[in-house]
Amino acid sequence: MEVIGRVKEHIKGSSSSLLLYNISRTVLANNNSAQDIPSGRSGKNLRVPVLNMSGKPLMPTSPRKARILLKQGKATVVQRMPFTIQLKYPSGETKQDITLDINNRYSTIGFSAVTEKSELISGELTLRKGISKPLEQKRNYRRVRRNKLLHRKPRLNNRSKPKSWLASGIHHKLNTHLRLIEKLKEVLPITKVIVEVSAFDTQKLQNPEIKDVEYQQEELQGHEVIEYLLEKWKHKCAYCGKDNLPLEIEHIIPKSRGGSDRVSNLTLACHKCNQNKGDKTAAEFGHPEIQKVGPYRKKTGVIL
Repeated sequence: MEVIGRVKEHIKGSSSSLLLYNISRTVLANNNSAQDIPSGRSGKNLRVPVLNMSGKPLMPTSPRKARILLKQGKATVVQRMPFTIQLKYPSGETKQDITLDINNRYSTIGFSAVTEKSELISGELTLRKGISKPLEQKRNYRRVRRNKLLHRKPRLNNRSKPKSWLASGIHHKLNTHLRLIEKLKEVLPITKVIVEVSAFDTQKLQNPEIKDVEYQQEELQGHEVIEYLLEKWKHKCAYCGKDNLPLEIEHIIPKSRGGSDRVSNLTLACHKCNQNKGDKTAAEFGHPEIQKVGPYRKKTGVIL
């Protein structure tokens, strides 16, 4: 909630207002965080952002009208990404209400600017990954360097974190939201910003009856992975049911198809079944019941 509070505080000084609620939208265009935002939508509904003589954003126009203004010398191109023109003559300040929807996801940020009648611009930003690795490398370099300073006095309790401290990944995500909003407000007269937030209980999705201390125990309490799988699948191949032969750990939904390394997505299979299954899911391989098997509890020895 502190992150959302910062976004609200950042936008509070402008004419835009911030609303927070859950809503599902479809992102129509793609955009990478390493690139600038492309102009408008795809196809015939493309819109070109327009600035007045003082550099303030006006309502976007159609590509045809933008070409006419450029050809007649009444406008000039101020930037290519997104493609934006600036008028050379005084114009009216009539504007419509434009709502900017920000869809916050784990690794991407979807955005869409719409009026009451149409969508003006939409896209998707991909957040930077691997932020913790260079920070870890930086810390190791610093530690080696300081260990060589024998005359340096030890420093212990001078590394307290301020109340507003955020982890590096969350801090990057916050700044990316703010930069995206400011960049879009430079080319569009946005009047309202909506940030969509949501929270999911991933463990409750796996086990609807989970409660209290069970959140800390999970499936592998008192097990190693291979021991857990052997007990869960009764030391047999999950597909052909044979025992007394070498078993291999196998993904129920292959990683190439979006499967995870969670223990709930692992099973045991003999080498022949594992090779024959390939990149198919268990359901496609003819065993849909395997994908419906619940977690195994050691205390009771039963599968939920």
